[in-house]
Amino acid sequence: MEKLRSFTNCLSLSTFFLITSIKRSMLFFLALENPEGKDKQQNVGEKSAFIKNDVLP
Repeated sequence: MEKLRSFTNCLSLSTFFLITSIKRSMLFFLALENPEGKDKQQNVGEKSAFIKNDVLP
């Protein structure tokens, strides 16, 4: 029983560190993708306006 308890404790610790490292890497890649810190909706609006201006004569 003691071995099982230590195994689950180790498993929960490793899961916790895995999740935190994944969160950190996701935040890092989001910061790389959006360096100015602009709002996502504003960025999408600018892109769609650019496409409309580009397509229309």
